[in-house]
Amino acid sequence: PKPVPKPEPKPAPKPEPRPKPLPKPAVAKPVEPVQAASKPIASAPVSPPSPPAPPAPPKVDTQGIEGGYLKGLRNDLDGYKQYPTGRQASLERPSGEVVVWLLVDRQGRVLDSGIQTQASSMLLNRAATNSLRRIKQVKPFPEQAFGGRNEQRFTATFNYSVQ
Repeated sequence: PKPVPKPEPKPAPKPEPRPKPLPKPAVAKPVEPVQAASKPIASAPVSPPSPPAPPAPPKVDTQGIEGGYLKGLRNDLDGYKQYPTGRQASLERPSGEVVVWLLVDRQGRVLDSGIQTQASSMLLNRAATNSLRRIKQVKPFPEQAFGGRNEQRFTATFNYSVQ
């Protein structure tokens, strides 16, 4: 008998609070349109700063600048590439590709370097590592290139073929 009276009083108070909140939002709604009306006025001055959009065309130029720099860098790196020497290299005559990476600062100093993808021949990997050790400085990269970063990581492929 106790649980039966408890559910009966609960439904009775619920319908009463529901009608009371309805008039309150109606009062708040007219206040919001006034604020919304002031917001479009503020947004009108925001539209004039849209002229900074024209810097987008130079991005096309930076791609060309970056591409030209990468091509020149890879050509320079080929000058540092050494083919393995010694008796074992003469006997095996290994060929293959080693993908190397360089971390370069804007002034062209090589901060770090290493092998990204090794060749199947340890002789080629060793030759690539020795070549990387010799590279201390490369051509500085252009100011507009690579999003203005002070350091950039580059990759290049040392292609070793028997000559």
